[in-house]
Amino acid sequence: AVSLLLDSAAVALEADIPLEASKTYYKLASISSLGARFEEAKAWALKALDADKSEEYGPGIAADLRALAIISEKAGDLPLAEDYLRRSWLAWRGLNRPVDAEAARKDLEKITGREMEIP
Repeated sequence: AVSLLLDSAAVALEADIPLEASKTYYKLASISSLGARFEEAKAWALKALDADKSEEYGPGIAADLRALAIISEKAGDLPLAEDYLRRSWLAWRGLNRPVDAEAARKDLEKITGREMEIP
């Protein structure tokens, strides 16, 4: 399955469709994270983030930041998880996606143990 996803990402990049590559990288990050391969998961999630940034695709960027937060939390790096979640929360708010923003805020409160005020 992983080799098919890698092939899919390569095809998407060759065809100059970075958003399709981003979706594939996101899936690879999820698979790696489920296997407790957190450095690998982080590398895939960062590739997804770079691809979404290249297209200025806000929802993808916000989702990638949340994925990086989850990976960082699982890896035990709570300060980094907090940073990624804060950025995801602000991105969702900037995109006027209140449901997603609220989910990120709640995750942030869970990690920090304190209530987050809207800046």
